[in-house]
Formats: sequence, C-alpha cells, structure tokens
Amino acid sequence: MYRLPALLTDPRQHRWLLWARKARGCYWLLVLILLALLIVSLLLWPTPPGLARGNSFETCSTVLPQDRPRFCTGTDPIVEGCSLDARTVSDVPMRWGTRTVGLAQVRHSLLCNTYWGRGFRFLPGASISVYLPDLGTGAEASYLSTTSQVYSNMVYAFIPTVTIEIIVGPTQVIATTIPGVHPIGTAG
Repeated sequence: MYRLPALLTDPRQHRWLLWARKARGCYWLLVLILLALLIVSLLLWPTPPGLARGNSFETCSTVLPQDRPRFCTGTDPIVEGCSLDARTVSDVPMRWGTRTVGLAQVRHSLLCNTYWGRGFRFLPGASISVYLPDLGTGAEASYLSTTSQVYSNMVYAFIPTVTIEIIVGPTQVIATTIPGVHPIGTAG
C-alpha cells in the first residue's frame, strides 16, 4: 500500500508548508513594492544641471527652427547631422598655372539651413586649410589639414565667404576665395 509523505500528512509539517508559501508570496510582494519605489524615485529625482537642456544631446538638425541660430553657427556639420542632406552650391577649381591642384566648395544643408566650406587638394604632400571670416578669427574659423580634404564649421542662414588655401611649400600658397552672400544689414 502506498503511503503519503509525512510532509503532507503531518499537520505540523503542513502548517509549515502553508507558512512558507505565504512568506514566499510576501517576499515577492515586497520585491515588487521596492522596485516600484525605485522607479518612482528615479522619475521624480531632479535632473542634474549637467544634463539639463544646455548640455543635452540636441543637435542643429534636431532642434526647433527658432533655436537653430544658437545651435548651428560655429558647429561641425558632420557631428550636428547636417551633412546628410548637404549639396554643393559653389565649386571653384584651384589652379597652379595650368594645372588644377584642388577644389574649393561651399556646401548647404536644407535641413539645417546652414552653409560651410570644404576643400580638396590634389597635390601629394601639400597641406590644405579652410577659413571662414564670418566665424571670427579664432580656432572655430580656420582649419588646417594634412589629409586630402578639409571642411569648416557652419554658418546659419547665409552663404559665408570661404577661403581655401593649399600650402605647397614654406613660401608657396595657392588660395581661392568664394565670396559670400550676406543678408541686408549685416557686415561681411
């Protein structure tokens, strides 16, 4: 004849089993309550100033149009997402005698409504730089590259003057300037 285990037949063991089930249910209820409190506290915790809007992950291509002048001028077109829809609005070959040694361009992003300069050099061993006087005279206005191309930071809403220089040697520079188109009433 088959006998049931003592755990199921002994009333003392049976009470212990019921208590263990209740305790396990209370344990999971306590875990769920603590998890809910943690989530609510994280949602209600104040945002540190370093993560506020000023240092957020917004870019020139994602901010509202009224914020673009502040977010876009003087910033990198690739980092800001503006190079994705960029088109060349001006192409000027750079010549050294009869030889084409580079290309100066003005690029435009319709999404960001920004413009920037880009240059290519075709001479091996030469350096190339781009300068936008509309960005001032500091580091944000001029870039030097030893690679075959260089690009500048952006200017919002108007076509800047772009100067591309190919540095051939210590005393030889080939420069091309593409004049900008400034809005009425602004210096440039």
